[in-house]
Amino acid sequence: QTTDNYSANSIMYFELPCTNAQISFHMKLDDKEFEKYPKYEKDWDGEVNSTIPKLEECILTVYQEEVFQLILNKQKKDSKKAEKENLISVINKQIKNV
Repeated sequence: QTTDNYSANSIMYFELPCTNAQISFHMKLDDKEFEKYPKYEKDWDGEVNSTIPKLEECILTVYQEEVFQLILNKQKKDSKKAEKENLISVINKQIKNV
């Protein structure tokens, strides 16, 4: 599809296989490059600035367990850091009281 975006003359649409969400890339292609790609037959879904949320949804769909483990590990690390900071604070207060 052509575009009136000043920095691009073409839009490439495709669907993410994990969620079937449509995303697009706006780019500058010359006529020969443009001809290399198949025509996308569907209409634009009308969603503006939606690529990142769609990619996030796809990543969570495909890598749900891995993302869950990363979140758990971060929470454990943050908890240990808070415990350590609390212990240091208690020790510092005790030192000041001596």
